[in-house]
Amino acid sequence: MSTARDPAAQSSPILIIACGALAQEIVQLQTLNGWNHLHLKCLDAELHNRPHLIAGKLREKIAQHRNEYNNIFVAYADCGSGGEIDRVLEDENIERLPGAHCYSFFAGEQRFKEISEQELGSFYLTDFLAKHFERLVIRGLKLDQYPELRNQYFGRLEIFYFLTKEHRDAELFNGRFTQEKLGEIFSKLVYVPALDEAFLCGPEEMIFLVQKALMNAGLPLLHRFQGVIFVKIKSKAGMTKSPWINIIPITVIINILN
Repeated sequence: MSTARDPAAQSSPILIIACGALAQEIVQLQTLNGWNHLHLKCLDAELHNRPHLIAGKLREKIAQHRNEYNNIFVAYADCGSGGEIDRVLEDENIERLPGAHCYSFFAGEQRFKEISEQELGSFYLTDFLAKHFERLVIRGLKLDQYPELRNQYFGRLEIFYFLTKEHRDAELFNGRFTQEKLGEIFSKLVYVPALDEAFLCGPEEMIFLVQKALMNAGLPLLHRFQGVIFVKIKSKAGMTKSPWINIIPITVIINILN
C-alpha cells in the first residue's frame, strides 16, 4: 500500500471488510492518516461466538462488493475459523491481517506467541469486548440464562489480559478496583471457591481490598494468598500488618524504552 497521503494511492479506492470489533481502530487510522480512499464495511462482532459462520459471511460480503472494488482487504485474523477464512480468501485472491486472533496483532505477534506458550489458560479482553461485555459475553454465551456455565467456560483460565491504549467506557474495566467492581468480576467471571490460591500484586490499599473481596467470595484461608505490595515508605513502621505478609527489602529498576 502506498503512503498515507499519496494522491496516486487514493485514486483507487480500497474496500476493507472488517470485524465490527475493529471498526473504531480502523476509523481512527483513516482520520489520522487522511486515508479517504479506504472504505469500510463491517461484519457483526457477535460472529465470534459462532466462528464457523465467519467465512461464509465474508464470502457473501466479498461477492456483494466485488464489482465495485478492484482492491479488497479483509481485517480479520483466523479468529477460530479453523482455516476456513483462509480458504475463502485464497479462492478470492484477497489478503487478511496476520495471526490467529485479533489479540495477536494487538499485542504483537511475538508477544502473543510468548503469552500463548507460557500461559495456556489466558483470557483476552480488547477495548471492544470490554465495552460490550454484557452483550457479547454475558448474553452472547447465555451466562445470564445459565450462570452455571461460567464455571465451565472460565474454569481453566488462569490469567486475564486486557489489551488497550485508551480510556474505556465500560466502568468495570476502567479506573481503580472498588468493592462493586470486584463483586461483579467474582460473580460473572471468576468462580472464587474453585481457586487454589490468589497472587496479588499492587498498591497496599488495592491488595487488602481484593483480599477482602476474595474472602467474602469464598476464599477464606489466609495461607492461600500470596502478595507483592508496592509501598513508598522509609521504614517498616506504619505498614499495615497481615499474617500472610513478610516484608523484605527489594530494589526495583524501571527501564523506560523510547
